[in-house]
Amino acid sequence: MREKINAAIDRNFDKMIEALRKIIAVPSVSVPGTPERPYGDECSKVLKMFLEMADEEGFCTNNFENYAGTIEYNEKPVKLGVLCHLDVVPVTEKDWTFKPFGGEISGGRIYGRGTIDDKGPAIAVLYALKALKELGIDLTHNVRFIVGCDEENGS
Repeated sequence: MREKINAAIDRNFDKMIEALRKIIAVPSVSVPGTPERPYGDECSKVLKMFLEMADEEGFCTNNFENYAGTIEYNEKPVKLGVLCHLDVVPVTEKDWTFKPFGGEISGGRIYGRGTIDDKGPAIAVLYALKALKELGIDLTHNVRFIVGCDEENGS
C-alpha cells in the first residue's frame, strides 16, 4: 500500500509544487480587517485560493466567513482533525536572499515566506488526502482538514 500511496503522490508532484508556489505568492500577513475579511484582503484571498484547490480535487469544502475553512475527506461522523494555517509573519525584504513571496526554486528547494510554516505543510496534507482519495481508500473516520489565517497573531 505504501508504494501505491507514494506513486500517487509522485504523479501529482509537479502540481503540488506549483500549488505551493501559488500560495507562497500571496503575502498573507494577518492584519485587522473588516467583517467580510477579518484578517485582511490577502488572508481572505489565500484561504479562498486554497479551498478552490481542494474543490478542484473533489473535496467538500466550507469557508467560515473568511475566518477559517474546512476540507472533508468523507462524510463519516467520527472525525480526525488536522490543522494548518495560511497566514505568515511580516517580512523585511532586506533580510532575504530570495524574494519572500517569490516561491523561487533553487538547489532543489523552494524559498518563500510560509514555505515551512505553514503553507508547505498545508499543501502536503491536501495532496496526501488527494492520494488517498485517488486510490479509493475508505478510511474508517473522516479527516477534517482545517485551515486558518490568524495563527501568527495567536488565534
